Amino acid sequence: MFLKTPLHLFILLSLVFFFLPASHAANTSTDPAPGIDLIQNGSFKEGLAILEEYVKSNSTNPEAWNSIGYALNNLGRFRDAIPPLENATRLEPNHTIAWTNMGWAYNELGDYEKALEALETATRTGPDNKYAWSTKGYSLIRTGALTEAISVLNKALELDANFSDAWNNLGWAYAEDKRYDEAVEALSKATSLDPENGYAWNNFGRILYLTGRTEEARDALYNATQTKPEFDQGWYNLGNVLYAMKSYNESIEAYRKAVQLNPDNQIARENLEILEKLFI
Repeated sequence: MFLKTPLHLFILLSLVFFFLPASHAANTSTDPAPGIDLIQNGSFKEGLAILEEYVKSNSTNPEAWNSIGYALNNLGRFRDAIPPLENATRLEPNHTIAWTNMGWAYNELGDYEKALEALETATRTGPDNKYAWSTKGYSLIRTGALTEAISVLNKALELDANFSDAWNNLGWAYAEDKRYDEAVEALSKATSLDPENGYAWNNFGRILYLTGRTEEARDALYNATQTKPEFDQGWYNLGNVLYAMKSYNESIEAYRKAVQLNPDNQIARENLEILEKLFI
């Protein structure tokens, strides 16, 4: 039985960019600090509401615009994030984090040319910005420029050898270049540095599966689904591995979970339908 697999097996961990601490103030219409603090602490909707009110009368603060764009990225509203990030970079052309957030948004929109333009500026204005280098590496992988991607990701790791996200992307780049041993090493590093990095566990599981280490792949993908349970690709990949191990009922459950999380995951849906006809 042939079960379909996707063209792109590896997914980028969305990067988190932090801002300088800000103190709270009572009047949020004249002080962006409460909104920035909320966004920094992960309360994206609440912080966004404050900052959107703030910029109505204070439209020249690049940090406020950058924070709005960052919050929108985290809420999955990538197209909406572009205008505020353009405002931030227009007001402060050397704002490396705003350029990085813009590159992130364009990556998610699939516009890798514009992403690379933004990230080239991000790395030029902030050569010590590890997030910019890692995100640029992702863009380069997407465009097939694997040699340059590996070089750029190594630059991120020169800045921070313990940067799990960069190790994750480097493992993806090596895998795309069919350098599987190096991919395994990089992804092992990513997961050891951050055991909660669900995307890295997913990538690690995929490469272990591709290299015939099926039981290790299953364990890695269990970790992926435990640390990132809302990520449908982790469940889909787990379904593939469980199917290969002839654990058909568990495979069905994994595919079913993938489809529940993402009804547009057509490959998981087709595999689920095949197995349900055979085993239910």
